[in-house]
Amino acid sequence: MNIEERFYRLEQENRRLWRQCRWTQVLAIAIGSVLLFMGASHTNTFENLTVQQLRIEDDKGTIRAQIGVDYRGGIVQTFLDAKGTQRIRIAVEQDGTARQRLFDDEGVVRVSSSTFPRNHKTAAGSAGQAIYDKNGLKRIRIGTDLDGTASQYFLDQEKQMRIWTGIDAEGNVKQLFSEKDGPMDVSK
Repeated sequence: MNIEERFYRLEQENRRLWRQCRWTQVLAIAIGSVLLFMGASHTNTFENLTVQQLRIEDDKGTIRAQIGVDYRGGIVQTFLDAKGTQRIRIAVEQDGTARQRLFDDEGVVRVSSSTFPRNHKTAAGSAGQAIYDKNGLKRIRIGTDLDGTASQYFLDQEKQMRIWTGIDAEGNVKQLFSEKDGPMDVSK
């Protein structure tokens, strides 16, 4: 290979490298422009965000909150403590019943509140709250019904109603006390 051929090859190689350099510059400018455009239009506000379930974890990876649709079609939101124990559960069930439950640090339900839709099969239009002991046994219940009645009752450890106080739909007040051997009406 003589010097002229070598010179010709070097010129060809130089042109090829120059074209590659130009294309690399054009590509870099295009990518930079896209990134600049994306950065300029980026905000922390979303008009819509669609997810199946949303979980929030702490810096140790422990789930602390989650919200999603359960297997029956209700929406459920739960909050957990640092140990991962469920402490609060809020739900709107598929039938329209709204519920809130509070749990102690061992995960035992201690308070439960519910409101039922007017077309509910067994508790139409009623609202109530139950308070449970440390073992999860319902001990106190208060509530109202669609017909205007309001009541409160207390249960013993054997699940027997001991005290019932209420107002019926006509506005009459009643109180019932119960000993182990049977009820005692003290409203009269």
